[in-house]
Amino acid sequence: MNPRSVKPDPHPLASGFHSRGVLPHLKREGASYFVTFRLAGTLPKDVLLRFKGEREVITAQALAAKRPLTWHEQEELFRWYSARVDKYLDAGHGDCWLARPEIADLVAGAMKFHAGERFDLHAWGVMPNHVHAVLRPKPDWTLSKMLKSWKGFTAREANR
Repeated sequence: MNPRSVKPDPHPLASGFHSRGVLPHLKREGASYFVTFRLAGTLPKDVLLRFKGEREVITAQALAAKRPLTWHEQEELFRWYSARVDKYLDAGHGDCWLARPEIADLVAGAMKFHAGERFDLHAWGVMPNHVHAVLRPKPDWTLSKMLKSWKGFTAREANR
């Protein structure tokens, strides 16, 4: 076999499923992503566990009927779960430090700083307690690496 024809395995944070035990993420090299990141305390563990429990009840009902959820039902369940999380965040629970213009400007500036170099930033919005962005990583940059950079820098600067 020609060694040049063998492609290396994709970076685990660039392609495939990735999870830190909370929500699974499907990543594909060259894909665009809609991401939400939030301030600590804006989605308490008990609330997240309640939402997960509600989701598990729906899944258990399908299993009790001895049938797996269809792809359409899984998609609807994901949308329902995501809508619950979004509604909770949009209600402004927890500290809303991003409502302060100087902190919102800091976050917006950090998001735009490497746009075009490390990623293409298609759209973004800074909410009082969370941030939304639509972006496409450039080669050699993973979504995880970019989010770590944004969140680390803005947390350090905002805490000053």
